Amino acid sequence: MPNNSNKVKFDLEKIQEFLLNGNTSEAEDALISAEKHTEEKSEKKSIDRLWVRLYLARGEVEQAQRKIKNYIKTCKLSRSNSAERDIFLLESLLNHTSGHSQSAEKTLDNLLSDSDLNDPNNGWILVNLGCILRDRGNWLKAGDCFQKAAQHDDKEPELTSRAALNYAEMLSDLGVSGFEHWAEKTVSMAPIWSGWEHLKRAQILLALHEFWSSDIRQKITELYRHLEEGDQLGSIHVRLRSRMALIKVLGEIGDWETVSGLILDAKKFLALACEASSRYYQSILELKWFEYNLKQSDIEN
Repeated sequence: MPNNSNKVKFDLEKIQEFLLNGNTSEAEDALISAEKHTEEKSEKKSIDRLWVRLYLARGEVEQAQRKIKNYIKTCKLSRSNSAERDIFLLESLLNHTSGHSQSAEKTLDNLLSDSDLNDPNNGWILVNLGCILRDRGNWLKAGDCFQKAAQHDDKEPELTSRAALNYAEMLSDLGVSGFEHWAEKTVSMAPIWSGWEHLKRAQILLALHEFWSSDIRQKITELYRHLEEGDQLGSIHVRLRSRMALIKVLGEIGDWETVSGLILDAKKFLALACEASSRYYQSILELKWFEYNLKQSDIEN
């Protein structure tokens, strides 16, 4: 008689591989099959979490929220249990994505107050809280969260590079000096955990930093190379960041015709993004679009 548990374990590994490669149809078929072959509570929990990831990959935020709420209720999860904290982190992120930022911020504040200050999981809470505060325009508190989360260094390379990159991008977008230090930290940490998307985004920031101190044509060529490599990587974040970098520098030298095309191009990728930071990018692009229209109005007059 076949061992159903081994089959489910195999299916779950395949599902994770499907999701990483963006094969959502295959992932859905495999999830349905896995559900039919298990009665184990631990395996059912894993399947529910993978359903959430599938819904997110498809941009079905409401479906993911319903699944998480049901999961928390059915499993009677507790915020004080560090092993279960990641699901509350995900719930807060989904609340923020759907426009319930205050609820998301409250959830994260509760997680921090209910946990041990030395718990490494606090770093992930701080990164999520920092993103929410940043999106709401609370730059100082957001920066404080990112800096605290980035203190783990080589003990938590993924956490460190994610926190450092968020802080670097925020400082760069605000026109504040010092972002290059955090971008360089990301460049050193991201390869350790194969965070190629984060490495590329940090490299784009550093290319921007060096823009005015070197050959302008060479740097524009470099930014276009990052754009092409981002398209090959398939990351929405890299595609947005590379276009936003070119929008910034080409706007500075007055190439508004190219800028208008890049803004429209970036908006296409923005529509595909199903993350809290999508609204953050939206604000920046709207500001650039407004600036472009002002320039066009000045030309016509």
